[in-house]
Amino acid sequence: MKRSFALSALFALASTLPAQAQGGLKKPPSEARAVVMQAVDAMGGRRALAAVKASVLSIDPQGAPIFERHTLRVEGRLMHYASRRKSGAGFDVVVGGGQAFLCDRSKQGAATYVEDLTRKDALEGAYERDVLFMPFLLLKLAKKGAKLDYRGVNSRGHHVIKALVVPDPKAKGERPFTIRLRFDKDAKFLIAAMGVVPLGQDKGKKRYYEYLDYKTIRFGAHKLILPHKISDQRGKGAKPREFKAHWKINPTLSPSMFVRPQVLKKRG
Repeated sequence: MKRSFALSALFALASTLPAQAQGGLKKPPSEARAVVMQAVDAMGGRRALAAVKASVLSIDPQGAPIFERHTLRVEGRLMHYASRRKSGAGFDVVVGGGQAFLCDRSKQGAATYVEDLTRKDALEGAYERDVLFMPFLLLKLAKKGAKLDYRGVNSRGHHVIKALVVPDPKAKGERPFTIRLRFDKDAKFLIAAMGVVPLGQDKGKKRYYEYLDYKTIRFGAHKLILPHKISDQRGKGAKPREFKAHWKINPTLSPSMFVRPQVLKKRG
């Protein structure tokens, strides 16, 4: 699709992993689970992370006349991506829970056009969702039976884990994404995610995504330490870009946010 994922251009990862690698992962060793749980503890602990039911990430791309907002509803891993111009018009993309669609919006926010994404574009969107919100998926990766492989430490001493992440738990037969995760040797935080886009328009493109500038966010009786800068790189030799990240945890979400609207008007 023509505009299928502006978020693919904003959130990028890179590595030399083969797309959709299916073999070579061991059962999750104690080393891998321990590294993941150290990151969970560094972020604020299991209880605080489990208390996250929804998260909103707003981004201010420097020099771009648009507003970007990503919303994750943890149950079902539903993501709502909104792109708006200064006029207020723009489009939404919803991915997760067995659905995937794009919807145009007028200046007043009314739905003017809607179309379902192809399976390939839906999986591309699911991949970007899981990479972007990876800090919130660490508890899932630490569960017994998760497919992790501890790869040791790199030249800087940071821990490296290879993981298979299932794009949609409700979809049978979906092949998992292969993503490498890097954890800081001292601070224990998740600091990078690396892989290739498995399907869609960006299939096979390398991605390298860094989580930077961790700061404390308080919500209810809990607090989490989350990255407030995002650095992305699209392929070898590409210049990394940085974005400021603004988080909201457990905001009130509109009931219609993840519902496919009924639109009679067709795009010309």
